[in-house]
Amino acid sequence: RYLRSSVVRSYDNTSGQKTQFQGLAQIRNMFATLFAELSDLTTMKAPVIDVDEEPKTVFLVWECPGCGYKTATDTFVFGPDLKIKRQNIVVTKGPSAAAAAPSPSASPASSPDAKSSKKASSKKSSSKKTSKKKGCC
Repeated sequence: RYLRSSVVRSYDNTSGQKTQFQGLAQIRNMFATLFAELSDLTTMKAPVIDVDEEPKTVFLVWECPGCGYKTATDTFVFGPDLKIKRQNIVVTKGPSAAAAAPSPSASPASSPDAKSSKKASSKKSSSKKTSKKKGCC
């Protein structure tokens, strides 16, 4: 779903950190950290998932307050091959049982100007197919 040239940018409203993850290894590590933080999905909701066929984009809004994610938003930009070229994430964190865990963006795999937080969301609405699943890369 991602390519070696894929870039994920993340911003954490709570800490003010922006982090960039580039390539499969860094993106895979980002998701591994995020999924470790999302230990209890009972409070997870995705009230917005907008899929646009043209241009090939997805806008996702989600939350998982039980894991410390008050709000999150993701925007995915797909190439003609339906691989994710770019992803932008903005999160706002709050207290939770998982809040003590480090933020996924706090540990980017070799990102020189790493400074952000983790996972965000996208919205549900129009089209059909989204190449974005929890499986990652």
